[in-house]
Amino acid sequence: MPVQGNLGEISIFAFNFVSRDYIICDGRRLDKTQYQKLYTVLGDAFTYDTSDQSTFAIPDLRDRFIKHPGTDIRLGEQKGVDRGCANHGPNAGAQSRCNFGG
Repeated sequence: MPVQGNLGEISIFAFNFVSRDYIICDGRRLDKTQYQKLYTVLGDAFTYDTSDQSTFAIPDLRDRFIKHPGTDIRLGEQKGVDRGCANHGPNAGAQSRCNFGG
């Protein structure tokens, strides 16, 4: 069954695996040549470290929610404060935990 939707579209699924032809939005870097069509859509909007010119980053939505860009936020901009969260760097994994208690 072919993937429905648009290239670069972010979808939310109610299961704990990544569907075929999708990439989890975890901020990983992808090769510009291998993912040329996706790079054409995203560009470097989510690439904060440009030391490797052969790759680009996809959005990192771990412990985040999606908000449409508008007058108060630009594409790729992150706002808000992590309260009580640990390990949100590039090596953060499934063991990251957040405490949103008062």
